[in-house]
Parts: sequence; C-alpha cells; structure tokens
Amino acid sequence: MRLLQQPDIIIPVTRRSLENSITFPLSAEHIRIVLNNTSRDLLNAVILNPSSLEHFIFLPGAVDNMEHQLEAFRFIIRWSVVDKFSFHFVSALDHHGINLANVRIENLLFGGGGIDILDEIILPNVHRLLYVDCILSLEAHSRFRSYLPDASLQVVEDINVTFVSIGTQPASTLIIHTRYSFGHVDPPPCLPPLDTMSHLRVMKKIDMGSLSMSPDVFMAMARLSCDTLMDAFFYVTFVPESTLQTEPIIMRKLTKLRIRLIDTSNNSNFVNLIHLPAIRSLWVEWGDNNFPFKWDLALYTRWLSYSSNTLTQLLLTDFPLSNRIQCGPNQPQSDNSKLEALFRMLPNLKSLSLPPGIHVVFPILVQLATGSLLPCLNSLSISTNGGSDDIFNMVHLRNEAGLSSGYSPIMALNMVTTSLRPAARRSLHAKLEALNLPRSYRLQFLKPCTICNSYCYFDI
Repeated sequence: MRLLQQPDIIIPVTRRSLENSITFPLSAEHIRIVLNNTSRDLLNAVILNPSSLEHFIFLPGAVDNMEHQLEAFRFIIRWSVVDKFSFHFVSALDHHGINLANVRIENLLFGGGGIDILDEIILPNVHRLLYVDCILSLEAHSRFRSYLPDASLQVVEDINVTFVSIGTQPASTLIIHTRYSFGHVDPPPCLPPLDTMSHLRVMKKIDMGSLSMSPDVFMAMARLSCDTLMDAFFYVTFVPESTLQTEPIIMRKLTKLRIRLIDTSNNSNFVNLIHLPAIRSLWVEWGDNNFPFKWDLALYTRWLSYSSNTLTQLLLTDFPLSNRIQCGPNQPQSDNSKLEALFRMLPNLKSLSLPPGIHVVFPILVQLATGSLLPCLNSLSISTNGGSDDIFNMVHLRNEAGLSSGYSPIMALNMVTTSLRPAARRSLHAKLEALNLPRSYRLQFLKPCTICNSYCYFDI
C-alpha cells in the first residue's frame, strides 16, 4: 500500500478548512496569505478546486497594505477556475437605524476611498460576476451606468448598488439605492451604439423605488426594458408641466409591478401609454397633494382594461405626503359605480387590498357575498368607519356557500377601522374569530388625521 505523502494529507485538509468565501482585507496570518508566501503550488491546488472561492467579501475602512491586498486579490481571481463570482462590499449602511450624520465616507468604502473600486475590482471581472452588492461614492454614479455595456453582462444576475454622498450637515446626506436584475441573454452579433441606459434592454428586474423620477424618465426606462422586464418597482412624481409621449409602450413580460404615483392629477394620461398584458401582481402606492385620499377609480379602470384577465393580485395603498395641507372632506366623494366597474373587469382577481379612501358600499358587499363580483377572491383587505358588521356578514354568507357555489371563499381578511375603546376592540376580535377563516385575520386601527383631528381619510 502506498504511503501517503505530506502533500496528500495537507491539501485535502486545507481544502476542508477553507470556506467558499474570502474576506478582504486579508490579515498576515490568514491561511491564504500564508500559502501565498510559502507554497504557490499548494495555493494553486486549493484555488483550482472548483468548489472554492465563489464569494468575495470586502470590509469598509482604510487599508494600510492596499497594494498587497490587490495583488493577492488579482492572483486568486487569475488562478481560480470558478466561472461565476459574487462580490459583497460590507458597509455601515447594512445596519438599520444608523445615523449617517456621524459616519465619514471613508468608513463606508472598502479601502477608505483610497482606491477606485470600479476600476480596480469590479470592472476587470464583470464578465465573471454573478452578483454584486456594493457601495460607491456618488461621484461614481454616472461612470457606473456608462461602464456596463451589454457585451459585459454575460452571467450577471443581480447588481445591488448604493451611491452615497455625505456632507457636513445631516440635510446634505444623499443616498441613491438601485437594484438591477438581468436575464441570461446572448450578446447580439452587432452591438448597438452604447448609451448610458443600454443595459436596461436585458433587465428582468428593476428596483428604483427609493429614487423619485419624472414621467419622461420612467417612460424612457419602460421603453428600453419593455421586451425583458418581469419584476419592477418605480417611483414617479408628476408636476403640472409633465408632458408624455403619445405612442403606447407594451410591457410584454412584466408580471409584477410596484409603482409609487405622486400627483397624478397633473397628468393622468400616462395610463393610456403603459400596457400590461401579462401583469399578475400590481401594487399602486398613490398620493396627491391636490386631492388627498380621493382615488380616481376611473383612471385605474382604464389602465387595467388592458390586463383584466391576467391580474390576480391588486394592492391600492395611500402614500404619505409630508407636505399635505388639505384634508379629505374638502374633496368630492368617489363614485361607487366606478368601483363596481373596476371589480367587474377583474374576474380572476384572488387578492385585493383597498385603502380607507375607497369605501365599499352595502350593494357591492352584497354582490361580493353572492360571488357575482370577484368570484376568485380569497384574500381581502378592506377599510370601514362603522360598517364592520356588513363586512362580517358578507364574509359569512360567501364562505357559507362553499366551493360548490362556483366562487372562492374568503380565506384571509384584514380589516382597517378607526381607533376604538378596548371593549369594542374585543368585540371585533370575537366576531372575526367566529368567522373561522382558513388562513388568517387581522385588525388595524387608524389614528385621526394630524391636520383636522378627524378620520378624513375614510370615504363615507
């Protein structure tokens, strides 16, 4: 029997001691630094293991021996046979609740700002990157967008980047958080001229919910991504002078959309320009300084007329406006015939969430109870300012009929109402428990409006 030689033992043991991640900056005692300084052959044997070193973690702060760190990083990348890497740049922003006014920009970036992370680490390896989670200075924002040509995006699935500019005053702190997700596509044989947004053409997922954009920017992004985008989060603010193109955009593959719409009364024509033929889940966060809490149901009826058969989840929620000066009672009440028209065009809707500003009147509750409206509905979030018994009766009658009736029972119920005394709250909880819902129920109690000290956001 052949005697085991020292390398025969050391290499397997060393491989087992190594995880599939490595953290920079490396300490002098780190096993990979030791291997690099003592035996390149042994390091190669470890690095060439296909199962090792898939994840690179970079800690924030200044680094004394940055040249040595970069040399070790390049060596490991060069000799690795792993096809796909992920880079994660840790920062203080990963800790919720941090006060950025007390954080120096040097303590947020790997290398303390002493190196160009884009040029030194990310871009040379973009063709092998599967996932990137990084924080960059705001000065790198335009370069980052222009440095991602389509041909480089060969395997990347997710880019999660935060741009930070920290001034001397808390109000001067600016954070832009952007997330891009890409589909696996082959580079076209002839690349079009590169522009700053060309990478949108291959995106499957976009998360820009933290950055307000104008309607024209939103429309430009929608047009570029209309053939590939499947999941998106946008934040669009309309101003009185908002102007939009007239040619509709068909989002052919978009199945999930969350969108914040602010001041749509300045230009409501946008719904005629964005068609969602494949949409399954739509979440609209809406706020309007001109008509607070007064949802324009006709607007959404027109919008969803292009996707009425595919939609299974609809969430309509109020977006809080910090500069709101008007209250609900000053505005006209919504037309309940428009709510019925909206419901009638959504035969396959399974989950519905309505804000306090949309009041469901008794005749519509009767049609929900009999299944003549929303026959597939099984999850409901609804608001009331005193009509809780009508809602309970609707759910009871609908569920009592059972599946044999040809429509779905309500399995989950979330009810939003005004603040109540403890005894009244206990009574509501008891009535909800008596419904014996298969999945869950929840009660939420709203406080009065801070402006008028009433429940003006209820449409009654």
